[in-house]
Amino acid sequence: MSLKPINEKITDLKVLYVEDELSIREAVKELLTRRIPDLLFAENGVKGLEVFEKYLPDIVITDIRMPQMDGLAMSRRMKEIKPEVKIIVTSAYSDSNFFIEAIEIGINEYVLKPITLTKLFESVYRSAESIYMHRKLNKQWDTISKLHGAIEQSQGMVVITDQKRKIEYLNPRFTEITGFTVDEVTGPNAPMSFDLLCNSQANEPFRKVLEGGKQWRGEYSIIHKNGQSVSLFGSLSPVLDIHGNVSSFVLVGQDISELKQVQAALSASEDKLRNLIERLGEGIAILDLTWDFVFCNEAMTEIFESDELVEKNISSFISTPQEMQSLAQASRKLKVGEKLQLELSIRCNSGSDKYVSVTLTPQLDSNVQGITGLFCIFKDMTQVKNLIEELQAARDAAQQAYQTIEEKNLELSETNKKLSQSEVKLSELNGILMEYIKATGK
Repeated sequence: MSLKPINEKITDLKVLYVEDELSIREAVKELLTRRIPDLLFAENGVKGLEVFEKYLPDIVITDIRMPQMDGLAMSRRMKEIKPEVKIIVTSAYSDSNFFIEAIEIGINEYVLKPITLTKLFESVYRSAESIYMHRKLNKQWDTISKLHGAIEQSQGMVVITDQKRKIEYLNPRFTEITGFTVDEVTGPNAPMSFDLLCNSQANEPFRKVLEGGKQWRGEYSIIHKNGQSVSLFGSLSPVLDIHGNVSSFVLVGQDISELKQVQAALSASEDKLRNLIERLGEGIAILDLTWDFVFCNEAMTEIFESDELVEKNISSFISTPQEMQSLAQASRKLKVGEKLQLELSIRCNSGSDKYVSVTLTPQLDSNVQGITGLFCIFKDMTQVKNLIEELQAARDAAQQAYQTIEEKNLELSETNKKLSQSEVKLSELNGILMEYIKATGK
């Protein structure tokens, strides 16, 4: 807060006024309350010290000559309790011994009686300005201390150079990442410079920043003490002074060497998995919640006879709306860990009809909190289904033939039965004939 003497109220400071003469105290009190809402009063040094110990005001205005305890004795005790308190002495007493003692105590202002409004408030406002400045400096120092502590404890490397790229500061993380000590990179005879560490002349983004460009952020590398390169992600920024000129540079970096190794391993694993999926005879696909294909392996293009399945909707291939409706209804009931198996008839781009079996399982998001789509395994069952239909037809034909044979067997059985009956009758007639021949002799 910046103050204009006599014209602004001091609303955030507590002021104590100590004066033993009632008439003077009341007159000055009236003047002070116009500009100082938080104002305290005491009629002597003892009372003044009691009030001070209780409220710890920021500014004290006091007379020197007072009963029980004079102003200097009171001020000395107040300075012991709160060294930063501003004390303004009002007195007609001008002995040099007083000034020596006042200096020893740390009296900040001195106003001669009779007190005038201008002189009193000039002293009060100078004291207030000093307090505000002290508070501002303390706040800035507190902020600087916090920032310094954060940088010192940061897991990211921080390097600060002057405008000529001479290293002035580096945090402990720098040594952990590069292996270089402070003495090896700072000082007039340091064997390692900023340009050598970062190879800034060959690093075009760095060179542009160092030659007057703006902040750059991205991936870069820095030399390790063992000669190897360390990968980092961070920024290089120019720092400008109050005139807009570059006063220093700040390099910040997070070691991503292990992350890059993990990424490389993941990429290799992904390639192996992708190759494995591509070599599978089964169709592998992922459908989003709107039934669009978001991934298909090569086998899917053969099954659906289409090279452009991704972003197409599966409903455009399913033969009937009823089958699509059944698929949607059954899929909506799927829960995490469950799977659904069913058969579908599809019509390919060539116009041919196929039968496929599909197994669907819910696909979760990265936080394993919600279903984002369906993982599908397709099998072309057209030949199998055709064979099954042919076998069924053959089975039906065989059944019909067997039934026909059974019917013929029944007819033959009836015929044999009749033949047997005829043979019996012939045998009977033959016996009668033989009897007749014997009886007649013919």
